[in-house]
Amino acid sequence: NTVNVLSPVTAPLSAVNVQAGQKVKQGDALFAFDTTSLQRVYRQASATWQSGQLQKEKSLSASSDAQVKFNDAATNLNNLAVQRDNAAAAVSSLTAQLAADPNNADLKAALEAAQADLTAQQTALTTAKATYDAAEQGVLSENDKKLLDLSQVTASVTLESAKEDLDAGKAGVSAPISGVVTSLTAVQGGTAAAYGTLCTIESMDDVYVDIALSRYDLEKVAVGQTAQITTLGNTYDGVLESIDAMATSSVSSAVQRIFFSS
Repeated sequence: NTVNVLSPVTAPLSAVNVQAGQKVKQGDALFAFDTTSLQRVYRQASATWQSGQLQKEKSLSASSDAQVKFNDAATNLNNLAVQRDNAAAAVSSLTAQLAADPNNADLKAALEAAQADLTAQQTALTTAKATYDAAEQGVLSENDKKLLDLSQVTASVTLESAKEDLDAGKAGVSAPISGVVTSLTAVQGGTAAAYGTLCTIESMDDVYVDIALSRYDLEKVAVGQTAQITTLGNTYDGVLESIDAMATSSVSSAVQRIFFSS
């Protein structure tokens, strides 16, 4: 079983606690990261997200205020419309009465007053309509509110990713399995790339090595015999599991297979 141990983040390595050929146990701390750059990215992402949230809250608050003004403007507009209609009806009625009695001075005076009132009501209605339209422009629609939420998605995802990277950097990298480090590419002080291989670990379960022995050494070994193999400065204990069936005194060499205990 071979496992390539990958870096979860792009960051400098502050510690490399393993060497090629070293035995490790599952859970052993292998690598630590300098999280300075990850912390900076996280703070920037957090600030961007918070700024967006404040802007969103400001927009929603302004929309809420505009909604109150809009409701008041709508009520006022309706009231003024009724008053304007009443004034128009008064002008129409007085005009009809004056047509029937054109010399009536009181009707003439009343009509002039009614016409002035109608003009004033119409002016007030126009002003109220402008206030109504302005208030309506400040009210966010449901689609506008959804767009506000969507505008925060990128910042939210970026912040979440930055938090995950920072947490992973602080946690470092531990051995996923027990075994032997057969290769090491990580260098302390160097920068690890996200998803880049830091080292490779070979499981010690069912590990064996085939060794060729000369015919002069064959008579000195037997199946079940213990053996030691030294490589890369490390010594491993094992048991001779088999000898090539073709091994005879007439051949120059034969292969023996040694299994190592984990």
